[in-house]
Amino acid sequence: MSIRDEDRDPRLDETRVQPAGATATEKIERVEERLVADVEEAQVGSVRVHKRVVEEREEIEVSLRHDELELERRKADRPLEPNEEPIRTTGDTTVVLVIEERLETRRVPWVVEEIHLRRRIVTEQQTVADTVRKERFEISTEGDLDLDER
Repeated sequence: MSIRDEDRDPRLDETRVQPAGATATEKIERVEERLVADVEEAQVGSVRVHKRVVEEREEIEVSLRHDELELERRKADRPLEPNEEPIRTTGDTTVVLVIEERLETRRVPWVVEEIHLRRRIVTEQQTVADTVRKERFEISTEGDLDLDER
């Protein structure tokens, strides 16, 4: 990256001289460009996490309990005892309740994995170079002049 001519400081093209006041000393400023780096944040990308739903067939085994009735006929030849009580009698029919368990399935949301994202800021050093202009003094004298440089 180099500095374009329109980005250069036009003050470097002229020498600034402070007018002499009551003393005979004149001050001449020497100006030079310095390379300054500005840092700006810029988005260089992003991370997008997308979830999708897939359907998979699963089978599970469960134990179910139910009642089964066996009907056995036995010949009997006796009168009903007075203290015998049937379960439920309608006419000549005795009714016994039969109980069974019924299977009910349902879908339950279940967390099976979590993704944790951490953002960390990384600072890295980079070297940048460009051409800068600097003023240098070139002092020449004419005649028999003794110049004391400090």
